[in-house]
Parts: sequence; structure tokens; C-alpha cells
Amino acid sequence: MNRIRPARTAAVSALSLLILAPTVSAEPRLKATLGYEYSQGSYGQTTDTHQHNLPFSLSWQNAGWNLQASSSWLSTRSPSNLTFIDGDPSSISSTSTQTDTSEGFGDTTVRVRKELAWGADKGIFLDINAAVRLATASSSANILHRDPDYSLQLDSFISRGRWMPMVSLGYKWMGDGDNYAPRNVWLASVGAQYQLDNRCSLGGIADYRQRLTATGEPLQEVMGYLACPLNSDWTLTSYLLTGFSDSSVDQGIGFQLSWRQPRL
Repeated sequence: MNRIRPARTAAVSALSLLILAPTVSAEPRLKATLGYEYSQGSYGQTTDTHQHNLPFSLSWQNAGWNLQASSSWLSTRSPSNLTFIDGDPSSISSTSTQTDTSEGFGDTTVRVRKELAWGADKGIFLDINAAVRLATASSSANILHRDPDYSLQLDSFISRGRWMPMVSLGYKWMGDGDNYAPRNVWLASVGAQYQLDNRCSLGGIADYRQRLTATGEPLQEVMGYLACPLNSDWTLTSYLLTGFSDSSVDQGIGFQLSWRQPRL
């Protein structure tokens, strides 16, 4: 039986949006993010998979538009019967007790986000996101080469004092690979953020994604995070996550360090 663990792109994207929203600005601004994540999960196997992930991204914001390119460097120890779909493990045969180690750069995702003006005067903020995943992974990373993925997603935020709840709904068209034809999937996230007295923000996000194959399971994960501005340009975010299905991580921990170009 195949066990598919889809990527956590929805939750990670929602995390970045919650921390920075609302951020409508008429001035061009550059933003760079570098992070680290360690995750562990069984994914339906008898031997656990351990993964170290160094995600990085660069984005450009201007007049409510945001263009972002992101990728990651991966180091993984996993059962030898696993391959990787967009950086995440998928079994290609029955369970195995032997392990392999692989490392290299992952695929690249290019995302365009438009901040909509509707409802801003009432504290309601809407973003529409379009993204494409490109097959740029290193052969040494053991990531299955596939046709591009395409996704469309709507994010909604409501600002109520120190509280900011959010809801996200999207659809992803999955690219085919050799002997692998995943289903297109719906994805959703719901979360909330609270601003503390010291300007730090505490929040949580629940993430859901439909199963990619008939024998797989849906992704079901929860993330809790703390984001603190180091100054007007730098923000440090730490987070914990856990999952509730064989397509989800058992536990993980990570951080993101973000820099935003100072206003002119």
C-alpha cells in the first residue's frame, strides 16, 4: 500500500501570511527568508524517516502585489523503499527495514499573490495566490521528477484588536511523474494569531489536504508558532508541528528568520 505525505506548503505559506498580514504597501520592498526544520515520521513504514530541511525564499512586494520564489536544501534518512514527491516521502514497494541517506536541493515554487482592497476598511483582508512548482531538484535528493504542479488559493484575514483569525481554501493540480499519477486535491487551513504585550505574536494553524492516491491518506497537521520582531527589519519565528495521519509528520520543529527591506 502506498503512503503519500504531501508537502506542507499550505501551512507554511499561511504561517508567513499571518505573521506579516496586513501588509499592503505602495512602496517596493524586498523580503528574504531563511529557515531550518527537523521532522520525523513513520508514514506507514516500520522504520521512521528523519528529514532536515533548510528552506529559503526571496520575494518582491509592490502596490499590493507579491512575487516570491522559494526552494530548500534537504537531507533525509529514510527506508530504502521510499522515493520523494515534492520533497516528501512516498513508498514504492512494501515496507523495508534498510535505510538510505540522500541530500540535495529540492524543487522550486514560484508564487504570485495579490492583496485585494475589498473589506480593508472593516478589518477584512483578502489575498489571492497562484503558484507553480518547477522540477529543479538535484538528482542526489531522490525526489521524483514530475510535471509542474499548479495551485490557486484564497486567504482571508480578519483584524479584531490583538486577534487575527484566518481561513484559507485552495485547489492544486498535481503533475504526473514516471509511473505516478496523483489526484488533484483541495487544501484548506484555519488559524488565528494573537499579539502579545511585547509585540511578539502567538498563533496556531490547522492544515488539511485531500489524499493524493486511492490508497493514501489525507494530510492532517497542526502547527503552533511564536513570532518576534528583532527590530523593524528582522523577524524570528519558531514553531512546532504534529500530524494525525500516515501522510503527516509525527512531530517537527523549526524556525524562520525573515528580513524586510527598510522603507525608503
